[in-house]
Amino acid sequence: MSTNEIIYVDVTGYPEKLWQPVEAQHQHGSCFLILESSNDPEHEYWQFQSGDVVHCEINEFYEGETGLIAVSKCQCKIQ
Repeated sequence: MSTNEIIYVDVTGYPEKLWQPVEAQHQHGSCFLILESSNDPEHEYWQFQSGDVVHCEINEFYEGETGLIAVSKCQCKIQ
Protein backbone atom coordinates (compact mmCIF):
# COMPACT_ATOMS: atom_id res chain seq x y z
CA MET A 1 0.00 0.00 0.00
CA SER A 2 1.35 3.43 -0.97
CA THR A 3 1.46 6.23 1.55
CA ASN A 4 1.40 9.98 1.03
CA GLU A 5 4.14 12.20 2.41
CA ILE A 6 5.36 15.75 2.11
CA ILE A 7 8.45 16.17 -0.05
CA TYR A 8 10.16 19.39 -1.11
CA VAL A 9 10.57 20.56 -4.72
CA ASP A 10 12.99 23.30 -5.80
CA VAL A 11 11.29 26.48 -7.02
CA THR A 12 13.53 27.68 -9.85
CA GLY A 13 14.52 31.24 -10.70
CA TYR A 14 15.55 32.47 -7.25
CA PRO A 15 19.12 33.41 -6.24
CA GLU A 16 18.82 31.22 -3.11
CA LYS A 17 17.25 27.77 -2.87
CA LEU A 18 13.52 27.97 -2.29
CA TRP A 19 11.80 24.68 -1.42
CA GLN A 20 8.06 24.15 -1.92
CA PRO A 21 6.44 21.44 0.23
CA VAL A 22 4.20 19.22 -1.91
CA GLU A 23 2.15 16.09 -1.31
CA ALA A 24 3.58 12.99 -2.94
CA GLN A 25 2.75 9.30 -2.95
CA HIS A 26 5.48 6.81 -2.08
CA GLN A 27 6.07 4.41 -4.99
CA HIS A 28 9.06 2.31 -3.88
CA GLY A 29 12.47 2.81 -2.31
CA SER A 30 13.22 6.54 -2.47
CA CYS A 31 10.81 7.29 -5.35
CA PHE A 32 7.68 9.42 -4.98
CA LEU A 33 4.89 10.47 -7.35
CA ILE A 34 4.22 14.23 -7.11
CA LEU A 35 0.48 14.82 -6.59
CA GLU A 36 0.30 18.63 -6.47
CA SER A 37 0.74 21.45 -8.98
CA SER A 38 1.95 25.00 -8.51
CA ASN A 39 -0.86 27.42 -7.64
CA ASP A 40 0.84 30.08 -9.79
CA PRO A 41 2.72 28.28 -12.60
CA GLU A 42 3.36 31.50 -14.55
CA HIS A 43 5.36 33.00 -11.66
CA GLU A 44 6.43 29.98 -9.59
CA TYR A 45 8.07 27.27 -11.68
CA TRP A 46 8.94 23.99 -9.98
CA GLN A 47 11.90 21.86 -11.02
CA PHE A 48 9.55 18.85 -11.12
CA GLN A 49 5.84 18.82 -11.96
CA SER A 50 2.68 17.01 -10.89
CA GLY A 51 2.78 13.44 -12.22
CA ASP A 52 6.58 13.19 -12.14
CA VAL A 53 8.08 10.28 -10.22
CA VAL A 54 11.14 11.62 -8.44
CA HIS A 55 14.05 10.22 -6.47
CA CYS A 56 14.28 11.90 -3.06
CA GLU A 57 17.11 12.31 -0.58
CA ILE A 58 17.11 13.46 3.03
CA ASN A 59 18.16 17.09 3.38
CA GLU A 60 18.92 19.16 6.47
CA PHE A 61 17.18 22.54 6.41
CA TYR A 62 17.52 25.48 8.75
CA GLU A 63 17.84 24.85 12.48
CA GLY A 64 18.45 21.12 12.00
CA GLU A 65 15.05 20.26 10.50
CA THR A 66 15.15 17.46 7.92
CA GLY A 67 12.94 16.53 5.00
CA LEU A 68 12.91 14.71 1.68
CA ILE A 69 13.92 16.78 -1.34
CA ALA A 70 13.33 15.80 -4.98
CA VAL A 71 16.71 15.51 -6.71
CA SER A 72 16.03 13.72 -10.03
CA LYS A 73 13.38 11.86 -11.99
CA CYS A 74 13.18 8.15 -11.23
CA GLN A 75 13.87 5.76 -14.04
CA CYS A 76 11.15 3.38 -12.92
CA LYS A 77 7.74 2.32 -14.14
CA ILE A 78 4.63 3.09 -12.09
CA GLN A 79 2.47 0.05 -11.48
